[in-house]
Amino acid sequence: MHCPVCKETTWLEPAPLEEGKLAAWRCSTCNGHWIRNADFWRWRAQVGHNTPQTPVTEPPARTAPEAAGLRLCPDCHHVLGRYKVGHGIGFTVDRCRNCDGAWLDGGEWEALRVRNLHDDLPRIFDDEWQRAVKREVQEQTTEENF
Repeated sequence: MHCPVCKETTWLEPAPLEEGKLAAWRCSTCNGHWIRNADFWRWRAQVGHNTPQTPVTEPPARTAPEAAGLRLCPDCHHVLGRYKVGHGIGFTVDRCRNCDGAWLDGGEWEALRVRNLHDDLPRIFDDEWQRAVKREVQEQTTEENF
């Protein structure tokens, strides 16, 4: 599998997350992670919905700026869709609309974990979540205008 950010120049390597319990693939160049949908749900079934809460601190800095342009799924080569995380987190998470895998740029998993959103990753892609993020942005824009 090739990295969706670094394209044909870098292969993804197995690099489990969550103390080796969540199968994932990492790009050694941009430090992004590919998480297959089935692997995520297998991990979630093992740990349950409420994983131990990490003490809230400042989210770790992402290791790479968000790249522009289309990204292709490392597994099935469909275009990845971008989803705003919102709720105080200013980046997007990419998801394959075909196989439902998720791409997280370097540092994004850790930032989600600090906010205890990592175990709810599929909710970020939900229409209801995205509508709430859009309302949040609209409210913030309205407040800034006044």
